[in-house]
Amino acid sequence: GWRPDIWCEVRGDRSGRNGGSYRSVRELLAAFGYVARELKGGRDLALEEGDLAQRAVFDLLFTPSAHGPTNATRRSNVNSAPGVARCKV
Repeated sequence: GWRPDIWCEVRGDRSGRNGGSYRSVRELLAAFGYVARELKGGRDLALEEGDLAQRAVFDLLFTPSAHGPTNATRRSNVNSAPGVARCKV
């Protein structure tokens, strides 16, 4: 079946509330076949664990693993793209 992309606000270790939630969200969604991505300026950036841990609050895009980076980079405005779910953790 069809699975939407998920745009999720998560927290790194520097967050004062629910620090490090990005790890749990990434693990949970990976169990359902989702891959974490970060888009900036329409580019799919490599995720580095050390960089993510040093952040406070940030957004990650989770795509079904069959989508691959090319599909994710085609979206110029992920927040308003149809079929994108949003969450805050």
